[in-house]
Amino acid sequence: MDRKEFRKLFEKHELTDQLCQLVNTPGEKVHLQGIVGSARSILCCLLSTGITETLVVCLNDREEASYFYDDLNTLSPEAPVLFFPSSYKRSVHYETIEQENIILRTDVLNQLKQQKQLLIVTYPEALVEKVISGEGLSSHTFQVSKGDKLSIGFINEVLYEYGFDRVDFVYEPGQYSIRGGIVDIYSFASEDPYRIDFFGDEVDTIRTFNIDDQISKESLSQISIIPNIQENIDGEERISFLDFIPGNSMLLFNDIQLIADQMEHNFSQTIEKAENEEERKSWFDKLFSGKDFVSDINRFTCVEFGQKVFFEHSRIIAFHTAHQPVFNKNFDLLADNLITHQKEGYTNYILSTNVSQT
Repeated sequence: MDRKEFRKLFEKHELTDQLCQLVNTPGEKVHLQGIVGSARSILCCLLSTGITETLVVCLNDREEASYFYDDLNTLSPEAPVLFFPSSYKRSVHYETIEQENIILRTDVLNQLKQQKQLLIVTYPEALVEKVISGEGLSSHTFQVSKGDKLSIGFINEVLYEYGFDRVDFVYEPGQYSIRGGIVDIYSFASEDPYRIDFFGDEVDTIRTFNIDDQISKESLSQISIIPNIQENIDGEERISFLDFIPGNSMLLFNDIQLIADQMEHNFSQTIEKAENEEERKSWFDKLFSGKDFVSDINRFTCVEFGQKVFFEHSRIIAFHTAHQPVFNKNFDLLADNLITHQKEGYTNYILSTNVSQT
């Protein structure tokens, strides 16, 4: 059985249809009872195909969010699933920037700006950081398309204004190089750098390439060149991620109160370590508190699938899934469990993405 056939088993369930009907009501609050393990990921995949809105799944910490993101990619590799992390290696009050995380954040914002329906996975440390506004992102995005009439000198000026560093060979975001009619650019909105070949003043080809061996990977017709929008950009206000996403987006949570508490903790810790009033105000402008988060989510359609319920008057949909027993690599226990279920009338499905495990 492949993943599509397995998903169809859930699609046929009457509660899945009931859930899709409920969440299509703007502002609805739904509590999914008895939904555990990867069943949550499967339902998210089904919701993403059953509605036209953007889905944002917020989990309790980065580890849980990462596992959930991997599940979604495995179950639905064709869907646009994105990961929205914190800019920092741990959390904001440690102030250790992670360049890879900035690329992932910028990619999410860029795709949202293009009004694509997305499935986004995130966690409290990422939501506590405010982002540039949609208008600000547009004004700091340079689009290049195949066939454009551009001079290399003009691109050089734009990249200089964006704060890109000119180097001999690019190896990290925020760098560019010019060699004859070839311009290499490492945008903050792409995991790989771009190579633009010019024929005179016309963009002839655009490709991504591997920074280790310089071999081309993918041909593109259009690219977005975006600077480091996580840094202070003069005159640009910061807004919460909830203000950036479309107003008809759906939010899914495991534990809203825990998420809000984590955000408030990071917010308070960062503000308290400020050494003067100017630095304190700067952090206030950059961060989104847990209290404001709780106030803001009420305007969205919200689905809770944890044991604790935040919204008192939620519509309840009760599933009856159970956690997998712990077998500790004991195949006798596994066999007994499968035989017992078969005798009780269940159908057993064994799923794995690992060939050797299968």
